[in-house]
Amino acid sequence: MFKILIETAPEAIQVLDSQVFKASIEQLANLINQIEAVGGNLELDEVTLSINVSAQGEVIVLNGGQGAMTLKFKRSLSPQLSQSSQSSKNPQINYKKLENSLSASRWQEANQETWNLLCVALDKKLGSPLTGSDLEQIPCAVLNNIDKLWHKHSNGKYGFTVQNRIYKEIQSHGK
Repeated sequence: MFKILIETAPEAIQVLDSQVFKASIEQLANLINQIEAVGGNLELDEVTLSINVSAQGEVIVLNGGQGAMTLKFKRSLSPQLSQSSQSSKNPQINYKKLENSLSASRWQEANQETWNLLCVALDKKLGSPLTGSDLEQIPCAVLNNIDKLWHKHSNGKYGFTVQNRIYKEIQSHGK
């Protein structure tokens, strides 16, 4: 077992047990996996850890103004869709998680993933509220791909086209 020293302020050093540090790194790895899974097409690109080694050979994790650790992610390109189906200003979209959720009939999970994909298509933070003007900006190819997946895996019960048909039926009965 070893100890890691953390600089919490200039001249203030805190000792951290190696087991605690290991557990924290494992939690960080899990967090990175979750971010990559939720982001769909995000992958960790770079980790920066600010450290200093004392004259006695002690490793000191620095906690400066920018923080002790910086994680940088990049959007990975999805080979599943051709460039022709994407707008040049929108990132590639990975539909695999949505398709997996739909094929397993996990409808709530698929609903959340659909929302995530719409946010990705708009280059918005996941879970952001979407306005009517936002929805107008989503490329038709993205909407069509999502609709086809829902329609296929629900045997025609769910999808944007189904919702649109129901909406039109309700509108026509209301007149």
